[in-house]
Amino acid sequence: MLDLMYNVDTIAAQMDNGVRFVVIVDKNKTFGFISYENLALNESEPYTKVHKLYVHPDYHGKGAGKKLIQAAEDAARNANIQYLQLNVNKHNKSVDFYLANGFYVKKEMVLEIGNGYVMDDFVMEKLVK
Repeated sequence: MLDLMYNVDTIAAQMDNGVRFVVIVDKNKTFGFISYENLALNESEPYTKVHKLYVHPDYHGKGAGKKLIQAAEDAARNANIQYLQLNVNKHNKSVDFYLANGFYVKKEMVLEIGNGYVMDDFVMEKLVK
C-alpha cells in the first residue's frame, strides 16, 4: 500500500490535479508533511480536504502537527472556504489529536478501496475561523 500511495508518479499526479503538499523541516531533515486540496460537495459547500498528515514520532507533541493543520487552514481561508475535512481510521490514536485541535466527528464510514483494503473511518471536520 505504501508503494501505491507514496511513489513519485502518484504524488506528481496528485500535485498536477490540485493537491498541495506542505513539508516541515528541521536542520535540513523533513520530518512531517500535510497534503490537501480544495473541493466542493456542491457549489454551496466548499471544503478543504486533508488527504494526509504525518509527523515523525520523534517530533510528536512539539507543535509540528498544529503548524501543518494551520497551513491547511490558511489555504482554506485564502480560498474563502470555511471547513477542513479529513478521514481517519476509527482506531488511530491521532483521533485524539484532531479532537484536541478543533475537529469533530461529522460521520462514520466504511469503504472498500481495493486490493483487500477497507477504510473504517471517522469523517472529521473543523470550522476555519
